[in-house]
Amino acid sequence: MRHEGTDPKALFFLSPPNSPSPPALTERIALTGIPRGSVRYVYLEPSCMSCVTSRFVFLLISLALALCSPFTMAAPQPFTAHYSLDIDGWPTIGITHTLSRQGAMWESAMTASLKVASGEERSRFTLEGDSVDARDYRSRYALFGIGDDYHLDREQLTEQPDRQAALFMLSRQAPKARCTHPQVSPCELVYQDHKGRRKTLDYRVTDQSEVTAPAGHFPGVTVDTWDPEKRDRHLFLTFHREHPGLLLGSHYVRDGEQTSQLTLDAVSLSDESAPEQRLSESAPADD
Repeated sequence: MRHEGTDPKALFFLSPPNSPSPPALTERIALTGIPRGSVRYVYLEPSCMSCVTSRFVFLLISLALALCSPFTMAAPQPFTAHYSLDIDGWPTIGITHTLSRQGAMWESAMTASLKVASGEERSRFTLEGDSVDARDYRSRYALFGIGDDYHLDREQLTEQPDRQAALFMLSRQAPKARCTHPQVSPCELVYQDHKGRRKTLDYRVTDQSEVTAPAGHFPGVTVDTWDPEKRDRHLFLTFHREHPGLLLGSHYVRDGEQTSQLTLDAVSLSDESAPEQRLSESAPADD
């Protein structure tokens, strides 16, 4: 059972309370798709899973927990993507994101660096059907050669995923998420930051159109995320609709002004039995 409390910072998925919701209400919700903001308790089918979204290195990308939806999600494929991150007042930062498979384990890794600073995040997780099980998270950050290392083990990741696993989970859920209209309650997002602190955001899917980047042309899905207590700050994340985990770009808006942008410069898919290949079959975008 999913229990939705009134506290926006409460854990989104909790154990069922002593008094379950009436079966009639459950049946009606399942048949009509009543928005989650209209009810307090909902029974979930076995095929439904908790889905979450996410933060990004140096950009403070906030990830999130998406609404459950009983559909089969896209299967992942390993990739390597290269980005340019432009932040007001900073030189351009190069970022590399890889999704790789190591036996039954998947790993999502992001690295960023420039002359005075560097950052790295790695998350390991397993997939069983539509569910994602975060197993291990490690990160390292340094400024002028001075920094810290962080680690979250499987026990610490039991309740909420780390932000790298959450980024992957959100990208799988976004194409079918229900919170798409301004008049519908936004999805509530829950994950852990690099220090293991629970973070809660709201998000809404805003667009599912083609995306053009220096790396090519791709089918995209854009998610607007924001802190419920800081509604003047919005982080827009655009994912590939058919390749989970692949971020096509992002931008951060504060007080109505864009202050940073992440651009996809190059991307390639890899397969254990085939040579590396370009993701976009269409011609690269013009400069």
